[in-house]
Amino acid sequence: MKNPYIIHPAEMKDFVGRKTHYRKLHQLLKGTPSIILVIGIRGMGKASFLKNILHQDFEPQPLFIEYNSKKHEREFVIPDLYRNRKEIPEHSELVKKLNTLKLKFTFSDYSPSSQKEPLSEDFFKAADIFRLNYESLMDIQNTLKKIKANIVVLVNVHNLLPAEQWILEELVKNSQNFFLIIKLTEEMASTMVISNYEPIELEPLSREESVEIIGKGKFLDEETSEAVYELSGGYPYLVQVISWILYEKHLRGEDIHAFIDMLREEEPEDFFGNVHQEILTVLNPDARRLLIDLSCAPSVLTLKVLKAFSQADPHEGLSDLIEKGILSQENGIFRVNLALSPDFLEYVDEDETIGNFADIYLEAARTLKKDDDCVFLLEDLRNTDEGQSEVVPVLENEEVLLGFGTDELYAGRLASAERCFERGLQLNGVLRSAFLARLGIVFQRVEIPDKALQCYEQALHIHKETGYNQGEADQLGNIGWIYKEKGSLDEAETHYKRALEIDRELKDKQREALHLGEISAVYREKGEPDKALTCSTQALEIERELQHAARETIHLKDIGAASIQMGNLDEGLTYLKQALERFTSSGDRYEVLSTYAHIFDGFIRKDDPVTAFSYMKKALEYTQDEEYTGGIFAIMMMTAKHLMQENQWKYLQHITLVKSPHFGKELNSLVTAVGYYAKYKLSGNKVYLKDYKRRKKKLGYSARSILDELFKRK
Repeated sequence: MKNPYIIHPAEMKDFVGRKTHYRKLHQLLKGTPSIILVIGIRGMGKASFLKNILHQDFEPQPLFIEYNSKKHEREFVIPDLYRNRKEIPEHSELVKKLNTLKLKFTFSDYSPSSQKEPLSEDFFKAADIFRLNYESLMDIQNTLKKIKANIVVLVNVHNLLPAEQWILEELVKNSQNFFLIIKLTEEMASTMVISNYEPIELEPLSREESVEIIGKGKFLDEETSEAVYELSGGYPYLVQVISWILYEKHLRGEDIHAFIDMLREEEPEDFFGNVHQEILTVLNPDARRLLIDLSCAPSVLTLKVLKAFSQADPHEGLSDLIEKGILSQENGIFRVNLALSPDFLEYVDEDETIGNFADIYLEAARTLKKDDDCVFLLEDLRNTDEGQSEVVPVLENEEVLLGFGTDELYAGRLASAERCFERGLQLNGVLRSAFLARLGIVFQRVEIPDKALQCYEQALHIHKETGYNQGEADQLGNIGWIYKEKGSLDEAETHYKRALEIDRELKDKQREALHLGEISAVYREKGEPDKALTCSTQALEIERELQHAARETIHLKDIGAASIQMGNLDEGLTYLKQALERFTSSGDRYEVLSTYAHIFDGFIRKDDPVTAFSYMKKALEYTQDEEYTGGIFAIMMMTAKHLMQENQWKYLQHITLVKSPHFGKELNSLVTAVGYYAKYKLSGNKVYLKDYKRRKKKLGYSARSILDELFKRK
């Protein structure tokens, strides 16, 4: 008789548990489109929760789409459960259009070489994080508008990459009926680049829910079922695996109670080891050897990766592991359902032990160094700097190094990204220009502009030699950015304008609008707002033609800023308020706060400090995120210093309007002190000076330092 507990996940399709969590999900799906993260430690039942969503009764009933992994690809599909139902044509149409996005990075700064075989056409069609494929996104959004029901995408991939996160988040922000549900471990949740999400944190199962799973085999009495629950603590993984072992013993006529008694007597640190050791006793020799070897392999792997980690006969071993539900296989991908950690190896015989973890990975990397499947090693080592530092230097697959490095770059793991790009440069292959460009971004992020400039110029030289005009324009734009940040505005303008010429020669409207926006920023810094306004207006017209709503809003902001700089205050504030409304609606916090700063400047120029500081207060209250609040506070302090240097005390006295219960005593005391000093300078009344000194004495060291810096004169 087949073991009923091999079915993965542990919970059945009609499982009654997780009622509280599903009620929360029901409420979220009745609200505005959102990203929902199902969070929990490994073994808490995240995969089960996601699968059982399809069996829930929702009102109104949404249309579901799954986002799954294939071997080296990922795809959107309509769940099997829905294939037999009456299909809505738009549902299938939407899935096809989602798959045109190809959610991975392109390498648009790749330089073709006649001496090497060119990469496949699909390699270049993928969506790029620098320039989202807005045409495809708009097409998808238009399809979403035709569908009355909510669309819920269940993301069931091992690791959702930054590029995927950004593009999917873009769809959520710009639709009225698009939801994402993503399962993540608590560790992975902390590395997400998505910042706005609704969490559903899974907890251990209740007694009732656990006993329902335990009862699948219909061979345990009530007392034994209760014992399994107590031993498992309600963790779905342990509920299932202990029941699985007991059923195997039951089939062989062994004493199941002896195993339970043994577990009861174990110390907590020995519990998992003994459970996993018991698993090995029911496997054939090849399966046993294979499972021991896989204890130090990635939990998601392919047959090639599996062979790189184990010398066991994969055919005999795999069939036994799959039959017993320890491994599952789908689309060329193997997943370890009953995962064994390296710690359990102390419980196996000496002749079955394996070597050092780092040495095993290094040997596997040497085996797979040119193969696409080496990416599975990097994925498993994503958060382990020591492991990567051993593996990356032996890899020879440019596409994997560039793709993984780019993901690390945009996830903020710059040391890992730099390591991949430096290794790619050592290979001196067809993607050399792409590695240089990405390495330039790393140096730009860590504020080493001269090294960044050197990388961009080398990439530019390669593009010129090979006649790759699009790449040339990209690097001219990157070089222009570095010069702008260094204050060399004439050099920045020259490089941006050359990039713009190439954009127009190639009839690349998207890049043309991008570089017009950059030239506009240079003109504003040079004090030529009339030229800036012309560039931003041209860029806005292009974005409207292309229906790029997000980019259109950026140019509205730029037009507003240029108009204010020209003295057209009412017109400028109108544009800025329009941009602010759109940015706030889309949740783009950086642009929201940037727009608030321009509005503040507009009202100061309009001689309306009360309104100006009321907007500054709104900016500070907009987010409680320390990074963003700190940024807008820094802008406010720079503005305050500028007003002091200009002796504009009549404006600065109103800084106290930004005080709020949200900011805490220290920040409120700081702005109060500045306000008192401004009133003293304005009126000459020494009472205000005493109030200022009294407030300053009560400030902490950091706040006093800010105040001292504020009152320094140039």
